[in-house]
Amino acid sequence: SAMGRACAISFEEVTARTLKHLIDLSKPLRDDIAAKGGHAHIVAYGYHGTECMMEGEYRWQTYAPYLQGFAKKALEAVAEDAHGDGVSVGVFNAPEILTNSSGIFVGVELPLYRLMLAIESEAPALLNDVRAICGAKLTDGEAGLAAIRTILQNFHRAPEVKFLTTFEDWPQHNTSDQMTLMINSAADLRSLHKDGNDLITVDLSRLVFQACGHIMLHQSDKLDAPVYWLGHDIVAKALAQNGIAAES
Repeated sequence: SAMGRACAISFEEVTARTLKHLIDLSKPLRDDIAAKGGHAHIVAYGYHGTECMMEGEYRWQTYAPYLQGFAKKALEAVAEDAHGDGVSVGVFNAPEILTNSSGIFVGVELPLYRLMLAIESEAPALLNDVRAICGAKLTDGEAGLAAIRTILQNFHRAPEVKFLTTFEDWPQHNTSDQMTLMINSAADLRSLHKDGNDLITVDLSRLVFQACGHIMLHQSDKLDAPVYWLGHDIVAKALAQNGIAAES
């Protein structure tokens, strides 16, 4: 539809073209920095699905493949083109987190719950603290955490969602059945909390944000690739190496 095309243009502008504008307009500044012996690096982040712990192994999946997916691909293309021209730029594909903007897309936070499984595998020393923080927000503590696993397992095993786990096919458009299952599963997870407006995904988001920020900051001076992938395994390892969870 015309409205859909307008949305596509808007998403690409705010997602991909902002990076292109920054690269183009900052060239005089970057050249000046280089002339003085310095180095300039440009860092961006995007969401292109995440590798989560599923069925005992890390598998790529994506949250709702809504229209922004095409803009995310365009963002990566901008970085790839600039990197090929010698610009030090990198897009970090980070896991989705609960933010003021993503919060209006009900269900996009579902994969975030799986971060606890990655912490269990990659950062067991932090697991008890994370489980205690999360369990305190649930009406039934340990039983609630077990219920979360069951809901997620049923969700990602459902045929309505399985088509979202083929990396080569992304981005794809939503389906009514997929959206219904996602929204209902999100509601089931919310019902396990003492306060439906205070979800454990808030705390898990904070961990992802801090871990990804640490990785991006420390990698920014050696951007040897235009696109980086920060799966739940990498996030959990960063938490373990830097003790970020304990500080939260």
